[in-house]
Amino acid sequence: MTARRTAWILALILLISFALRIYQLGKESFWIDEMNTVELARLPLSEVSAQIMDHMPLHFYLIHFQFKLFRESEFSARFPSVWIGVVAVFLVFLAGKRYFDRETGLLAALLVGVSLFHVHYSQEARPYALLSLAAIGSMLAYTRLKEKPTPFSFALYFVATITLMYTHAFGLFLIAVQNLDYIWRWLGKKSRPNLKLTHWFVLQAAMALAFFPWAAVLAEHLSSREARTIDRPPPPLTKLIGPFIAYSGSLVQFLIYGALAGVAVLLRRGKENAFLLLWLIVPLVLPFVISYLYMPIHITRYMIGSSFPFYLLAAAGIRCIPRPRLVQSAIVIVLLLAAWNIREYSRATNKEPWREVAAHVDGLAREGDVLFVHVPFVQGVFDYYSSASGGLPRLRYPAMSEGVDRTDLDSLRLGIGPFDRVWVVKSYSEDEDNKIREIVSSGRRIEYDRSWHIKNVATGKRVSIEAYLASRVEPASGTTER
Repeated sequence: MTARRTAWILALILLISFALRIYQLGKESFWIDEMNTVELARLPLSEVSAQIMDHMPLHFYLIHFQFKLFRESEFSARFPSVWIGVVAVFLVFLAGKRYFDRETGLLAALLVGVSLFHVHYSQEARPYALLSLAAIGSMLAYTRLKEKPTPFSFALYFVATITLMYTHAFGLFLIAVQNLDYIWRWLGKKSRPNLKLTHWFVLQAAMALAFFPWAAVLAEHLSSREARTIDRPPPPLTKLIGPFIAYSGSLVQFLIYGALAGVAVLLRRGKENAFLLLWLIVPLVLPFVISYLYMPIHITRYMIGSSFPFYLLAAAGIRCIPRPRLVQSAIVIVLLLAAWNIREYSRATNKEPWREVAAHVDGLAREGDVLFVHVPFVQGVFDYYSSASGGLPRLRYPAMSEGVDRTDLDSLRLGIGPFDRVWVVKSYSEDEDNKIREIVSSGRRIEYDRSWHIKNVATGKRVSIEAYLASRVEPASGTTER
């Protein structure tokens, strides 16, 4: 294939990737985690780092400046993930070209470009698209560095890897892959890298020093979470398969992609097959072991950076098919399955519809009502979309958790006492026994009750939202009917 034709095909793949990621970008409401991004991005830069709980700060800095340049909106908050995701598709092409050949690079870019998994996270105001870009950028820079240890290669690797480290803590697992690969190659006489051992360790020390300011914050956060998660059961071994199914888009696609990747490993000897396998397996196994022994961190979206070798090996497997017509058929099947996934995704409501929930409450709320939102972190996203009910008094729930206890319920009972009409909005709640409804409806009747049940097509996550209004059966003493 000529360079000119390659460029045209790559341009078409990038255009398709951009179109899939920009389509209906601002249609859906922010969901809980995206609202957290927005709230952090509004803060002065000096306060962002102090408020971050579960992630590194780089993505939130990016959204902060995005809001400085453009007005705050769903589209604006998500747009950086769109172009970041498209750049990641381009780097996948470069990776396929370097590790295999030009045609494999195009196929791998196509697989990532139409992947529902990557399309979804390129439409989120969360750090996962940036994590994917930083991951493949760091891996490409590492490959270049060990082959050509020039000053530019050192600088490129340092910048890409620091970006990875300051985007997400799971970037550390990818750096572990690089160190395992380097040491394994250095110990082998035939495949020893051109980069000297002392230079490698000095570079790792420099990166550790650059990351040190945030390492203390991360260590404190991990130690604080231990007490809250130690009682959770260890993950089953079947959970190791989950990320591969997510990368593929469905169980059927996983079987196809897995078979193709297996063929590539067995039949096609790329320059970096062992490295790709390390990149694929280690960032999945290490979190699983930590989840089993210490605390649950085996979360598929955190492992987006290890999805690329899976696509690269699947693309290499397609190239192993002996007949051109069969290759074309395989590509058509892959595209049809991806198109079906995207179609189902675009037709569904994948994010919590807080705009709609707030509109329903706003339309029926009136002066003198009170609003109770359970749990506390749900109130921020509800208030973001609420206008009329934004003026209602709020009852503050004492516990900063999803659960309920007797003290909190007693406080709620006292809080709603003076009000004839009480609104309740619930989501992410662990009130399975409906104790809150029992208290609110005592002496009141439920006048309005509406539930929203959402399943994200890309992740399979299910979320329910409930909103209801309880009105006093008899007017309170000394008051008149409203």
